[in-house]
Amino acid sequence: MSDGYSCEIEIDGDVVRRRARSDGGTCPVYDLALQTRVINAISVPTPSPATYADGVMTMPFVDGRIPNDFTPLDKWLAGLPTDDDRRRVWASTVDTIAAIHREPLVD
Repeated sequence: MSDGYSCEIEIDGDVVRRRARSDGGTCPVYDLALQTRVINAISVPTPSPATYADGVMTMPFVDGRIPNDFTPLDKWLAGLPTDDDRRRVWASTVDTIAAIHREPLVD
């Protein structure tokens, strides 16, 4: 597994496995069970749902861009061919955040 800022990540073909970093990383509390429920609840278009067991989230690998901080000056965002492309990215972000907040994720 490789170390990310907040978790360890392993990509094996079309499967991604994530587990909390043993040293805590940037997040002292890293709730992968909750993250799994969020991913599945907001209907992220993937070939199969994410699962969580034994401290590991497993989910399908989906090829695409993963933005860092979302600013208008990000090179990949500014480099999109049209304003409509950039507008779709921003609208998708707002729609995703709204979907997360509509879900009753805490029992």
